[in-house]
Amino acid sequence: MAKPDRPPLTKDELKSLDDFLSDQHTEDAVGIDLPNLRSSGRFVQPAIEIEEEIIEPEEIPEEEPENIIESQEAVEEEAEEEIFLVVAEADRVAEWAVSPRGARQYSWEKLTAKLTERGIFHGIRSQEEIESGLYPLKQLETDTITKVVVARGTPAIPAARQHYAFLISERKTKQDASGRLAKLALATDVLEKCISHKPMPTTRELPPGTMLVASGMDILTSVEQEGRPGKTVLRSAIAPGRATQEDIGCGPGVVYHADRNVYVATEWGYLAFQDNTLKVVSPIVVTEDELNLLLFDANPVFGKLSASDILEAVKKLGISNKIPEKGLETALKNGPGKPRVLRLMRGKAPVEGSSAKVELQMALGHIPGRIKDDGSIDFRDINHTPSISEGELVAVFRPTREGASGTSVFGGAVAPQVPPDGEPIPKPDETIRVEASDDGEIKYYSQASGTLTFADGKISIAPELKITGDVDYATGNIDFRGNVTVTGAVLGGFSLKCTGNLALSGLVENGAQVIVEGSMVCRGILGKETVVKAGEDLTAQFIQDARVTCGSKLTIGGYILNAKVQSGNEIEILGKGTKGGALGGQIFAKTRVRSSTLGNMHGASPKIAVGVDTLLDGKIAKCKAGIAVCSENHTKLTQYLNVYTPAEIQTLAKSKENDLESGIALKLMALMERKKILEEQLQNMTELKEGILLGSSVEVTGTLFEETEIFIGAAHARIHADYPAVKAVLHQGVVSLKKLG
Repeated sequence: MAKPDRPPLTKDELKSLDDFLSDQHTEDAVGIDLPNLRSSGRFVQPAIEIEEEIIEPEEIPEEEPENIIESQEAVEEEAEEEIFLVVAEADRVAEWAVSPRGARQYSWEKLTAKLTERGIFHGIRSQEEIESGLYPLKQLETDTITKVVVARGTPAIPAARQHYAFLISERKTKQDASGRLAKLALATDVLEKCISHKPMPTTRELPPGTMLVASGMDILTSVEQEGRPGKTVLRSAIAPGRATQEDIGCGPGVVYHADRNVYVATEWGYLAFQDNTLKVVSPIVVTEDELNLLLFDANPVFGKLSASDILEAVKKLGISNKIPEKGLETALKNGPGKPRVLRLMRGKAPVEGSSAKVELQMALGHIPGRIKDDGSIDFRDINHTPSISEGELVAVFRPTREGASGTSVFGGAVAPQVPPDGEPIPKPDETIRVEASDDGEIKYYSQASGTLTFADGKISIAPELKITGDVDYATGNIDFRGNVTVTGAVLGGFSLKCTGNLALSGLVENGAQVIVEGSMVCRGILGKETVVKAGEDLTAQFIQDARVTCGSKLTIGGYILNAKVQSGNEIEILGKGTKGGALGGQIFAKTRVRSSTLGNMHGASPKIAVGVDTLLDGKIAKCKAGIAVCSENHTKLTQYLNVYTPAEIQTLAKSKENDLESGIALKLMALMERKKILEEQLQNMTELKEGILLGSSVEVTGTLFEETEIFIGAAHARIHADYPAVKAVLHQGVVSLKKLG
C-alpha cells in the first residue's frame, strides 16, 4: 500500500517524542470510577479530530528484498503496544498517541480502562467515532505515530455585554442605547465645530440627539448576559470569564462608578460622545479674543437650559459682570425651537493701530481685463496707463497710528496689535503739489496732466506717454490725459484715446479706433472698420477705406481712396501722379479742398463737398426745431386764453382775477421771448453759412477728371470732361470752373 505524502521526522525528533510519551505514561492517574462506561455502548460527541505526526523509516538498501506483507497470524503474535494518553490544552483535550500497530491491536475495553486509569471521564468520544478514526491507520505499514482525540471537554461561554442603556430618560427601561449613542456622536461633531468656531459659533442645524445633563446625574449603565462555565476532560470546572468588549471611556465631566456600574456626570452641560468616550461640553463659550461671552442653545432633546444654571456657570468662569436674570429667562422662554447663539456679554474691542502707508488714488499697472455684458473678458481693456488731470488728488500719505486697548469680558485689558513698519514718505518733484496737515497726513496733487509715476519712494506726473512698439494685447487699450507717442501701430480691435496730441509712427490698422483731442500725425489710416477723430489738425501719408474726422486742417501726403473724410477747416492733398490726390470716396471740408488730382481714369470718381460745416448745420437745425416748438405752443396757448395780441397777453398776465390764466399768460410771454432769441440766432448762423459758401472753393493743381462730383453748399456739378489746373467756386448759385492763375 502506498505511503501517504507526509513530512518525515528526524531521529532527534523521534527520540524527543519517545521521551515525551514515556513521561506522560508515568503520570499519576486520577482514581475516579467511570460509571456505566461499559454498559452505555457509545457516547455522543462531535466528529473525530485527528492530529498526525509521521515518522519516516530509514531507507531500505537496494540489495534488501521488497516489503513483505505479514500474515494475520504474524500480526497477532506481535508484542502488545502500550496505550499512551496525552492530556493537553489545560485538561481540555485527551489524545491517544498511537502507531499503526497499536491501531491494529485496538480494543475498546482496553482504551476505556486506560481512560479510567487516567481519570478521564468527561467528553469521551463514542466507540464508532474512535474506530472510524483508527481505520486509516491500520492500513499503514510504517511506524508513524498519530494523535487521535479520544475526549474533549466542554468550553466555557464567557459573560457578554448585551448593550449600554441610558439612565437619564424618565422611563429608565434600560433599552439598547446604540442608536442614541450614534445620534449623540453625530451631534457632538457638529456641536464642537459650532463651539470652537472663531470668533463666534455659527447657528447651524444639529442632528437630533443633544442632551443637557446636570452634575451628579446618572447617565449610562451596561446590561450584561451571564456566562456559562465549562468542564475539562477530568471533570474540573472552567470559569466562564468576564465580557471582553471595550468599555466606554470617561472624558471631562464624566466618571464611572464600578460598584454601581454607572457613568455619572460631574459637570453641567451638553453630553457628548466622541471616540468611544463620554464627556460634558459647556454651553457657555468665551471667544478666543475674550471679547464675547456666548450661550450656545442646542435645543436639546433632554434637559432644558435655565437662567440659574447659566449664571452659575458664568460665575465659575470668573466673570463678575452681572447678567440680568429676568432678561435671560425671557430670552430662553421665547426661543425659536432650533439651535441658536445668544450673546450674554460683549467686551470693548481694541482700536487697532495702522502702519504708515501711501494710498494712491488710482490703480497702477495692469488689470486682467474688462468683463463684458455677455460674461466674456475683453483683454484689450487692461488699464495700462491711468491718466491724471491737472489739480487732481493723486496720493495720500497716512502716518503710523497707535492703537488703543480694549476690555475683555473678564474685565482685563485687551492690547491692540503692534503695527509693523510702514512705507516712507514719498518725495515729489515739480509736477506735484503737497499739502500737509497737523496730524501728519500728506496729500499730493498733480500740477500737470499726464500719467502718475510712483517708484523708489518718488512720485511725479509724466506729461507724455511713450509706448515702444504697437498698441496691442501687451499695452491694452490706451486712455490717457496728455500727449501720446507710439513707435508702432494701433492694431485692429484696439483703441487709443488722449486729451493731447498723438504721434504715431505706424498705421492705424483696420478695426482700430483713435480719438485725439489735439493734433495727430501718423503714417496712414487703413480699413473700412477704422474710425479716427482728431480735435485739431491731422496729418497722414494716406487714408484708404476709413472714416476720418478732424476739427481743423487735414493734410495728406499721398492720396485718399474710397474713404469718408471730413475737415472742420480745409483739406490739402499733396500727392502727385497717378497715385496721388483724391482718387475716390467722399471728401467734406468747411472752406477749401486743394489737391493735385481729383478723380481717376479707372476707378470710382470722388465726391467733393465744400462750404460744409456740420457743427454749424447742427446748430441751425436745432435752432429751427426750437422755433417750431415755440410756434406750436404759442398757437395752443393763445387759443386757450382767447387773446392774440401782445398787449392783450401782457394785460392778462398782470391780472389777478384768475391765477391760472395769468400764470399761463406769463408762460406765453416767456415763450414769445424765447422764439425771438432763436430767430435772431438762426439769422446770424444763416448769414455765417452764406459767408462760408462764398469763400469756399475746390482747387486742382493737376487734373480734374470727368465724372467727379463737386458740391458747394446746395449747388452741385458733375464734371463731364478732364480739366487741367482749375478752381471750382460758387457763382450766382451754381458751381463754376475757373483756371488757376
